[in-house]
Amino acid sequence: MCDNNKKVFPGDNIFVCLTQNGKSLLNLYGNEFAGISEIVKFAYLKAKHCFGIATLNVRNQSQGWSYNIPLMLNKHNSYSTAIKSSQTNNSANQRELPFVWV
Repeated sequence: MCDNNKKVFPGDNIFVCLTQNGKSLLNLYGNEFAGISEIVKFAYLKAKHCFGIATLNVRNQSQGWSYNIPLMLNKHNSYSTAIKSSQTNNSANQRELPFVWV
């Protein structure tokens, strides 16, 4: 995951919004996060009932930046599972994305 040099330190005012198909799944404020990876892990844990592609918007009020991260939510919603599947399914730069059509 590329964070474009966006840093998060404990004490920073962080606003997080997870959306899917225009619907807000998670809105929170926190100042205890020590990095973007912690925020992504937290979002995966809180969205365990959701499937498909979602967008995680992270805004650091203390440093004055915001960042959108696309997430693939699956039935396990494990951060490590998502990272492993994206690394192992890239034969010839092709990736399989499981879509859920409703």
